[in-house]
Parts: sequence; structure tokens; C-alpha cells
Amino acid sequence: LDLVPDGSAEKAWQHWKLTFDNFVNQYSNPALTAAKKLAFLHVSVSDKVFSYICNDKTYDDAVATLTALFVKPKNELYSRHCLSSRTQREGETIDQFLNSLEVLSKECNFQDVLAEAYRKEAIRDVFLRGIRAPDIRQRLL
Repeated sequence: LDLVPDGSAEKAWQHWKLTFDNFVNQYSNPALTAAKKLAFLHVSVSDKVFSYICNDKTYDDAVATLTALFVKPKNELYSRHCLSSRTQREGETIDQFLNSLEVLSKECNFQDVLAEAYRKEAIRDVFLRGIRAPDIRQRLL
């Protein structure tokens, strides 16, 4: 792992962490101790990244340090604005447009029991508003 802690590192960190965990779980002895897991993490990161976790005493502490370093809080208001103002781009298929809305909606921090239903409704509304072809929008309405 050799990342710079900026706004673009979150996805790379999440992917790296998932890959690292999968590797450790797949190829390690089930009795792998936390200390050995921490040591394995130390040898799997660059010297720059190691400098952030060198004083952490446990694997969980080191992962928490790296997560705090690479995962920044979302700007919910901006994310919702991006979702609600997204329109279909020139040459973009309906499926690509809908997929883009799905991705944008995950940044919006929808919550509560009804959040998933509300998220899907918001996607539906923006999808209908954003379709460039009025005849398709008309058929869907």
C-alpha cells in the first residue's frame, strides 16, 4: 500500500483493505495472532504509510488509523445536489445513466428504516427528470 492521504485515496484504501483481509484469511493459519497480523500489515505498506501506524500497538488500532487517514467524511449536501442535478449525458445509455445515479446515491447518507425506499424514490425521480429523450420519459410516466 502506497497512498497519499488525500480525497482520492478512500476507494483505493477500501479496495486494498478488502484484498489484504481476503489474502490473510485465505492463506494464513487460522491461529494467526493479532501481533503477527500487525507485523504482516507493516511489511505490506510503504515506508510513508508505515510512518502513520508505526506507534500503533494492535492490528485494529493500525487499521483504525489508516481508515481515519484515508476515509474522509462525506459532504452530504453536495452529494445530494450532485444526485438531484444529474442528467443523462450525450451518448450515455439509459443503463449507464441509471448506474451513475446508483453510484451517486451511495454518497448521500440516506438513513433510517425508510431510507432505502426513499433512496430508490429519489433515484427514480432524478432518473425521470434527467432522461434526455422526452419520448422515453413520456412512456415511463
